[in-house]
Amino acid sequence: MKNTTIENDKGKRYAVIAITSYLLLIVGWTDAIFGSLIEPLEEWYDLTERTISLAFLFYVVGSITSSYLSSICIQKLGIRWFIISMTTLYCAGALIDAFKPIFPAYVFGVYLMGVGTGSMQTSATAVLSHFEDGPLMTLVYSNMALGSVISPFIIGAFLQYDIGWHHNFWILVGFAAILIISSWFIFKNFDTHDTEKDDYTLREKLRIVLPSKKLWIGLLAEAGLLTTQDSFSQWIAPYVKDLKGLSNGQPQYTVAGFWGGLMVGRLLLAHGSAKIGKRRSSVTMYIILCALIAGLWKVNSLGGTVTLVILIGFFFGPLMPNTLSIGVECWSRELKNAATSIIMATSLFGSLLAPFALSQAADEFSLKIFPPVLIVECFITAIIVSFTFVTRPIKEEEDILNYKSTKPESVRTSTDFVSDTSPKLKQPV
Repeated sequence: MKNTTIENDKGKRYAVIAITSYLLLIVGWTDAIFGSLIEPLEEWYDLTERTISLAFLFYVVGSITSSYLSSICIQKLGIRWFIISMTTLYCAGALIDAFKPIFPAYVFGVYLMGVGTGSMQTSATAVLSHFEDGPLMTLVYSNMALGSVISPFIIGAFLQYDIGWHHNFWILVGFAAILIISSWFIFKNFDTHDTEKDDYTLREKLRIVLPSKKLWIGLLAEAGLLTTQDSFSQWIAPYVKDLKGLSNGQPQYTVAGFWGGLMVGRLLLAHGSAKIGKRRSSVTMYIILCALIAGLWKVNSLGGTVTLVILIGFFFGPLMPNTLSIGVECWSRELKNAATSIIMATSLFGSLLAPFALSQAADEFSLKIFPPVLIVECFITAIIVSFTFVTRPIKEEEDILNYKSTKPESVRTSTDFVSDTSPKLKQPV
């Protein structure tokens, strides 16, 4: 039986959009859960905040691992079995932590959950990148912010009513079970693109993608975004607590306001951003963010601080889906999966290293460096995004991966070229 794609089965589009939305909801929910659980975990394990926070590093390492492996796994297993197998690992990690294990086992469970969420986000992005609807990725990505908004409130309610912290992981086990069942039916006989026209190995695809400046500029733009956004989201609570005088749960609600603003920004700015142009609008948003962070630096009132944090989240909103779309739009359908996994996995190093580096700098100096560091990060990322014009799709008369039967000696794609011993990938004359 011939597998279906979004091109030859239009009716399946809505089901695919729904399940990718659910995938990103789980990712956002899980991303936010660890920061909110630091306090109860400190009490349970009798460890310091810094030690408990190290578990999040293993979560990011798990995400990086699965993102790098996703391209080859999707090609070997297919999108259906890849999502099911990685979600099973995610479920196993949540199940381990649901039983309040010893701390090393808890960290291992967190790592497995990172493997799961990394594969979920990469799979969702790979599937969405094959849709031609400009604002669609931004709109679907709003579900990731929605999960990040809801999760802290659920955890807060559990703590308020003395419900054990481990029950949060039972919720994630339920999410995973629903996803496995849904993926079994929705992704049955489904491929992200027409694989009958794609007989190229992953190694051959990587030899096209990796040397391309288009890939690396898109990758740097995504890494710059994650560096800035994750530094802000992870350090805004201690910043407003220590330097703005917020207390009694106000810093946590401020973080929720950031994620709420991010979600609303993705919903409201999606169409406008696509209409203006993703590159132009992204550079504009970074400039606005520089001004807002400068305002946060100087404003000391509660209302002004919370308002600025929400506005910062609002203008961060469309940047992740915009940047991902910019980074992968230049590639043919057969190369999108490989490009997506490389961009997402490598850019996660920014998410891993930047908050850690900021914590070391804050220990050495103080959290007063927080706003100027973020302003510099935004400015540098805006410059990188301004160079992403080279990733614009170029319509070519010939496409390297569309000529299964002819295999010409000299071919062109919208990417750069490298020499290769394979006759399918020869340098154009």
